Amino acid sequence: MIDKTTWRARVNTRAAFRLRPKAAPDHRGARRMLCPAAGTHPTVACPIKRRSLGRDERSRTRRIRKIAAQSLLLAFQIAHANERKTESWLATLPLDGQPARRRPSNRHALRNPRN
Repeated sequence: MIDKTTWRARVNTRAAFRLRPKAAPDHRGARRMLCPAAGTHPTVACPIKRRSLGRDERSRTRRIRKIAAQSLLLAFQIAHANERKTESWLATLPLDGQPARRRPSNRHALRNPRN
């Protein structure tokens, strides 16, 4: 038999192993619980849950998908277009007292239909 203070100390050391609620109870009152070694902030380390040990193998190979990937691709495309336009504009500026150069037209040369 153990005294109350020893019992209380042993119970308090088990607090990290307590199941945590995953979400609010559903319409029937059932509540899903979360493993203490799972989730973004595990309270204990477990060899079955490698993420709880601090070295998750998946985090090194994480990919950007869906909307995030599209947003990132669009940002790179806009940056490239802006860089190209800026370089084109800088090429038209006068250098060393020379007159400003005209930007080349994007139109096709008109052909004479009679030839």
